Amino acid sequence: MKLLGHDFTPHQPYLEYNTEYYSYKPGIQDELYGLVWEIYQVDNFDFQKSIAFPDVCGDIMVFYSSDKAHCYFMGGTMGLRVMTDLEFFKDIHTIFGVKFCSGALGNLFKGARDTGEDVIVGNNALINGSDTLEKLLEAKTFTERWELVKQYLIKRLNSDYEVDHLVNYVANYIIVNRGKIIIKNLESQTGYSNRYLRKKINEGLGVSIKTFCGIVQFQWSYHLYHQLGGKLSLSDLALQSGYYDQSHMNIIYKKLTGLLPKIAINLYK
Repeated sequence: MKLLGHDFTPHQPYLEYNTEYYSYKPGIQDELYGLVWEIYQVDNFDFQKSIAFPDVCGDIMVFYSSDKAHCYFMGGTMGLRVMTDLEFFKDIHTIFGVKFCSGALGNLFKGARDTGEDVIVGNNALINGSDTLEKLLEAKTFTERWELVKQYLIKRLNSDYEVDHLVNYVANYIIVNRGKIIIKNLESQTGYSNRYLRKKINEGLGVSIKTFCGIVQFQWSYHLYHQLGGKLSLSDLALQSGYYDQSHMNIIYKKLTGLLPKIAINLYK
């Protein structure tokens, strides 16, 4: 399973703008390319950075504090996620996570969808993964942690992994087109009706096609702004991101984050 070719990965400034943030992105030759977007870790986590952006991917996340570790599957959200809802949040010193490509989750985890507010405790998410979870909670390094998750994923891929290829195709199509699509084009490409496509995507991804497109477009605009070094004016950013104009971008940003673009794109920077 391969992605259709793009450099997009959903952004989370509350993680990325910490003192120590590092990540690994599987290359096209990697057996997990098309399944995993990014493996990341934050050390010396700043708990005052507590607002997570809406995104379109599910993560396996492990939160390490001085005396305990907690593992969750966390689906993408349709709005801001306030991480302080985790009762141990202020005790966290390290966060390790794996971002999964939209539409590729399949049955890697129990009850997990890409988007839709899912928060599933590790014990309930991993399939026959109690040994993996125990070792993951005790692991001390980025490399150890990724190796454990990688082994779990490969084992699932080689056993009864199944993915809805229609959901996977549509998710990739939306991402490649930066959230700007025409449903009629999807109908002609897939052979399925508008109604059936909407039903399958809602079930598979946890949100409607319209909502998924809106979050993808928002994340692409954030990605584009920082990819170009923050040199775009807001009006140019709006046009290059596919919004009608800056006012339209303001409305969408406000709806998804409660923040105007000028504040959102520089959050925690």
